[in-house]
Amino acid sequence: MRQSTNRSLLYGLVGGYLLYLAYELLQNRINNVPTTMAPWLAILFIILFTGIGITLLVYAWKIWKQGREDQDQNPVDLTEPGTEAESQETALPEEDEKAGQESAGEPTKENHET
Repeated sequence: MRQSTNRSLLYGLVGGYLLYLAYELLQNRINNVPTTMAPWLAILFIILFTGIGITLLVYAWKIWKQGREDQDQNPVDLTEPGTEAESQETALPEEDEKAGQESAGEPTKENHET
């Protein structure tokens, strides 16, 4: 679900931004703000940005809704065997110390020769 949530958020933000740009272009056309853009080109971009923005917002909503339905049908059990959280909890303290010493370059009892 996390991937679909991130994707839907990104599409929603892009769609909203395109709608904002279309709105700003429309306001400039209505108020006759002088620009270097041809009037027909501004109208074309207003139509394109509005259409694409609405399409992206609808698509983002559908992705988000589908991700929620998938999560409701297949809930994630974080206590399943083999998860990273459980493997760290069940590690013996000696193993954690050995791993820390080996990574720090300190000799352990097993690899230290006298």
